Amino acid sequence: MQSRNLAEHSSQLSPPSRAVPALIAALGDAKLRRFAAESLALIGPAAAEALPALNAALGDADQNVRLNAAEALAQIGPAAEEAGPALMAALGDADGDVRANAVKALSWIERPPLPGSSGPPDPMRAPSHCCRSARLRRQCQH
Repeated sequence: MQSRNLAEHSSQLSPPSRAVPALIAALGDAKLRRFAAESLALIGPAAAEALPALNAALGDADQNVRLNAAEALAQIGPAAEEAGPALMAALGDADGDVRANAVKALSWIERPPLPGSSGPPDPMRAPSHCCRSARLRRQCQH
């Protein structure tokens, strides 16, 4: 299987969460990391067991891995609250897209998107977009 097809194939498994252990292992493979994180984002909340591996992926040298890891954490939603410190660190990433996905993830952890919506309200409109929950507020440097 080509690595690009990893995301497509893993999202078609029934249930998709069956792919999570293999995708966690794939996060350790230099050729598959990017696609494994992308696949975990497609799985969403059912990928919560990948939190430790996704937290680590936020520090990856590859910008695409960091970008997809932050997106996966956003898609996991409130269950990814433990990723708060790693996501706050990602707010300082050199890549603007990674920073944007970190903001999105922090926002979605606090207030997941409503069914049928494209996402939660604009996180930048909140006065303290990454620090609304009490746990994250204690860890925030703002």
